Amino acid sequence: MVILSYHNVRVPFPSAHSLYTVQTSIDLSRIGEVFFYANKGDDAFDFRSLYGADLSDCPSFHLKTARVGHKGFAGVEKRITALKDICMFKRNKLIAYVTQARPLRFFLFLKKIGAEIKIIVEPHSETEAWDHGMFGGVDGIIFTSRTLQRKLTQRYSISANIPQRVFHHRVRTPLSDEMSFRTATGGNYFVGYIGGFEAWKGVDTIVETLRYLPENVGAHFIGGDADGQKRLMSRAKELGVGKRIRFTGRVPQEDLKKETDGVDAFILPLLQSEQGSLPMKLFDYMYLGKPIVAAGQESIKEVLTNSSALFFPPGSDKGLAEQIEILVNNPSLGIDLSVNAYNALKSYTMDKWLGDMDDLMRQI
Repeated sequence: MVILSYHNVRVPFPSAHSLYTVQTSIDLSRIGEVFFYANKGDDAFDFRSLYGADLSDCPSFHLKTARVGHKGFAGVEKRITALKDICMFKRNKLIAYVTQARPLRFFLFLKKIGAEIKIIVEPHSETEAWDHGMFGGVDGIIFTSRTLQRKLTQRYSISANIPQRVFHHRVRTPLSDEMSFRTATGGNYFVGYIGGFEAWKGVDTIVETLRYLPENVGAHFIGGDADGQKRLMSRAKELGVGKRIRFTGRVPQEDLKKETDGVDAFILPLLQSEQGSLPMKLFDYMYLGKPIVAAGQESIKEVLTNSSALFFPPGSDKGLAEQIEILVNNPSLGIDLSVNAYNALKSYTMDKWLGDMDDLMRQI
């Protein structure tokens, strides 16, 4: 089985879409030969630090980045390369794996003119330029949440006859039989956030909520970019909470646990689920063994429950403050939530994901 993984992302580059599609394609290379087509990335970023593996570690993963940097020309180059590969592998079982509307249109066109390929699409949001005909032409659909599956099915009348699965992402690190869960020990209490600082992710809510919390409660932001840091710090100073915020830039996946040792609870403040139905950081939070306070989005509640997290209305700074105060005043509750969230990860292991994905692709 040969998988043509085609995406409009830069590699290497620290965007969420680049991280997800590269890591997913590396994982898929354990069940087939994967050819990954991407735009030229930024050499300032180290491949292993970003994606958790070197190319030499993944002999069945073949990275094919465009040589030109111009986005339009890169798209032409990638399409030509993919066409050549389709011709070369025409006697193989070919599956095109895409996550965006434009690549989907490209492979649907190739299929229409006779290319012998199967197409799997994994939509991540409601905001892509989908249409009714696009989903009707695919051979399989992967959804990252049942909520997204329901919304897209209703909007685009997706046929139930098309093979479909819901994969709520996965934890890529083996789970430990013995996990230590720390109780906050008084003094300063830090809530943590990992990821990008785009407004739709709701990260501003964390800054806003500090004004309702005691002086000993601060926020630690890991990731993001310089512009996002500047925006958040500017707002924090306006509110008089600037001294209670600290930033750490992007850190390698293997360093996350060490970097978050001083975090007492994680915040998942997703404001607009239309942009991304289920953040990958949720599974990092669950793995790291700290209590989680999450925006009450439907998709998030497919994974977390009232026994594994606290919830607040999306965008509500006061609602978030109330839940953080509950954790500050009840350390034992934080441990219970952490243990339950960690145990829930057993349903989202790499082995289970690989088995389900292999089964779906062989079905198709």
